[in-house]
Amino acid sequence: MLNNKLSICIALALGIASMPIFAKPAATVDHNTSVTPVAGTATVDGDISEWNISNGSPDFSANMCTAGSIGADGNCEGNGKVQLSTMYSRYDCATNTMYVMVLREGEYWPNKSASDAWVKIYDLGQSPQVDGNSSTFSWVSPNGVEGSTLIGYEASFTLAAGTYSDVQVHLNVDSNTSSTGKIDDTMSITVGENCSMPEEPTVPDSEEPTAPEPETGNPNVSCPAGTELMAKFEWNDGGYVFEKPEGNDSIVTIDGNEAGGSWTSTGGITHVILKGGTETNTAETDSANGGDFTKDSIPANGGGQTPDISNIQFCGLTACSYVYGVHDRGLNDSIIFKYSDATGFSQLGEVHNGADIEGLDISPDGVMYASAGDDTSNPGAIYTVDMVTGALDRLKVNDPLEIDGISFNPITGILNGWAQDVGLLTIDSDTGEVTLPTVGYNGEVEDISWSNDGSTLYFIDSEHGNNDPDAASDKGVKQTLRSYTPAGGISEAVCGIQGPEIEAIEVLQDNTLLVGYHENGNQMVKIVNPDTCEVTFDGGVDGTPYNDIEGL
Repeated sequence: MLNNKLSICIALALGIASMPIFAKPAATVDHNTSVTPVAGTATVDGDISEWNISNGSPDFSANMCTAGSIGADGNCEGNGKVQLSTMYSRYDCATNTMYVMVLREGEYWPNKSASDAWVKIYDLGQSPQVDGNSSTFSWVSPNGVEGSTLIGYEASFTLAAGTYSDVQVHLNVDSNTSSTGKIDDTMSITVGENCSMPEEPTVPDSEEPTAPEPETGNPNVSCPAGTELMAKFEWNDGGYVFEKPEGNDSIVTIDGNEAGGSWTSTGGITHVILKGGTETNTAETDSANGGDFTKDSIPANGGGQTPDISNIQFCGLTACSYVYGVHDRGLNDSIIFKYSDATGFSQLGEVHNGADIEGLDISPDGVMYASAGDDTSNPGAIYTVDMVTGALDRLKVNDPLEIDGISFNPITGILNGWAQDVGLLTIDSDTGEVTLPTVGYNGEVEDISWSNDGSTLYFIDSEHGNNDPDAASDKGVKQTLRSYTPAGGISEAVCGIQGPEIEAIEVLQDNTLLVGYHENGNQMVKIVNPDTCEVTFDGGVDGTPYNDIEGL
């Protein structure tokens, strides 16, 4: 079973998160940000030289975050939510004109979409006060030269002095929403308050904004969109010292000095950011599990010298970036893939010919594991899977077992598996060694999944009667939902599930079951009530090239 976040992500990626069972509880924190624009004017012409975009400038108004997820402190809040752009503003008291400028942050690039660049004051209605089609709107390009590359926009509109409690400033950045908030959870603006103390605009040192500043020093580069900081190390006293995030100190190990070295990881690293002096370099990794780094990748400073490395950041995919799965091509060729609603399906690396991967799961610390059936030269093998390249690293072959499903208990962290005609196994996640059996059972079970509280293990029993499940057809076979608890053992039949053969099962946030079909076109999944087997959703993803999902 995937952890709660990844279970929710499966639902999001497959387009079923709008159902009531995925509703989140109402927020208990007021996330509104209050803004009082400085008195002043601007010319809306795409030239930002009149604006002050230095740190702490009076023109600064608000951070703009992924999906408008702003915390009470005005910073981005939530897993995977990052600052994509920044809002600046001024207010002309003489003409009651509001001026707004939005500029990108870091390495994110705005999309030139007039309908997605706007300012709305919901106190005054649903229509935007200004957008990309308005005459008082101008895109901003580097060095003031209009082109396909943008760094933001300028705009102005008439607004009477006063306080407005429901204001949203919006821009699409790298196909993500960058906003100051959401409807009913936005910022407030008070205009006219500073009219008695006008300030002359100052000229910034640079025409183009620098990257965001998560901590002291320059420049300020955060992890790319869709990733989050997994580990940061500072070079200090002759070694790399772990700084943050708390609890992640064992994910990455570094061997090297301020000039370069190597790193290894438990998995999931997609980008490495090196900083030296005032320069940085962000590079995609060739593997999620390790690589080399050198200061030579950092741009030279103003004096032409390459600075030594001062800190290193390791970035990994956010929980909801992708759903991972394994597709069975033919008898035993395994294709590991990932899916997101933004990019669709993509294959990870090469086809694993003859691997017969049947089970897939991700550990609580973010390492992907796989198990093999018996239609392979490595029966019952346990692998770790590189989440970037799809490469398999075999821990152990457990011949002659057919391990069709694996699941981490979210409470104990123990990895369990199910072997056909043997039963429930305990698997050492370090060595791949199995304990035979934890619970004996004679039957065909394609996958297993622990409940969110770690108390109940669910599985689907394909009942072949007295027939050999390997020799008999699975078409039309009765499928029975069963459960296992450490105290009560394996249950009698909970209920029966009708339809095509089920080969994948996951427990969702509310403990309903997401099940995956075998060879059923684009109708990949259904959701069932584990008490009654009532189907509450039946659907999938259009255009999927993978119609025999062995594990999610």
